[in-house]
Amino acid sequence: MPLLVAVAIVAGCAAGNDDAGAVGVSITDQSISLDHAEIPAGHVRLDILNEGTEVHELELFIGHTQDFTVTHNVADTSSSTRIDEVEDLVPGTSVTLDVVLEPGTYVVMSNYPGEFERGLVAELQVTG
Repeated sequence: MPLLVAVAIVAGCAAGNDDAGAVGVSITDQSISLDHAEIPAGHVRLDILNEGTEVHELELFIGHTQDFTVTHNVADTSSSTRIDEVEDLVPGTSVTLDVVLEPGTYVVMSNYPGEFERGLVAELQVTG
């Protein structure tokens, strides 16, 4: 499966790419919510906001949620393809992650200890 073409992280501002598809990502202490679960392939802007009271992260992988097993209180990602990540999102932090995605299914998660099991995971469908 073709992978990432370009990646950039821009803290606190828009990507500046007018043709980008945007997905709002809300992280709380109990879940990750996407305002769009399906988007077209190409330039994608993830607008990430930590609305929780704890520090979280965001990781983007190719695959399905059920592809991951939990080992030592975190999802085992050793056999998965990570597209990108943003670490140490303190409460109230807002960042933008710009990626180019091919059609397929992607997993968005926070994988600090216990978070995958608590439900801080969502799937994003990218269509051709």
